[in-house]
Amino acid sequence: MPAQDSDLYRFGASVLGYDCYSGRDVPLLSGLGLDLKAWRSLTAYARRYGFHATLKPPFRLSSASTESQLASAVANFAALVRTRPTFTPTVRLLKDFLAVVPSSPQPEIDDLAAHCVKLFDAYRAPMLPEERAQRVAQGLTRGQLGHLDRWGYPFLFEDFQFHMTLT
Repeated sequence: MPAQDSDLYRFGASVLGYDCYSGRDVPLLSGLGLDLKAWRSLTAYARRYGFHATLKPPFRLSSASTESQLASAVANFAALVRTRPTFTPTVRLLKDFLAVVPSSPQPEIDDLAAHCVKLFDAYRAPMLPEERAQRVAQGLTRGQLGHLDRWGYPFLFEDFQFHMTLT
């Protein structure tokens, strides 16, 4: 998540109408020109998680790991990061949702995401057969199927697209 006091975070929270730091609703961005009820419906899914980006896809914790171990590993990793990748944001339609994305390719962000996927995979429980079947039904490429089977998620590495969901 962007820092709570950053312009990017304030923008995302006002588009969603939700501040995930406080857990409270916030006034919607003015000038959207949309019906409030319709906009709340469009942003309902994204609002559940707050304005954020995903570098390591969600996963169930392995039975060999504890939440405390994972939290410690995340804290240690975060402490090692010397520079934070930055980008110039733009809003773009991705498939069927709006998102904030970098206005140009950002290899530093892609590398950070790849590093997170690999490093924290040790804490991931194996995918359930029904989870795999749901993903396969999406019509994945051969490479995406390989990522799904190896890393538990299809849209990684060359198929990763950094984004911060708005709708």
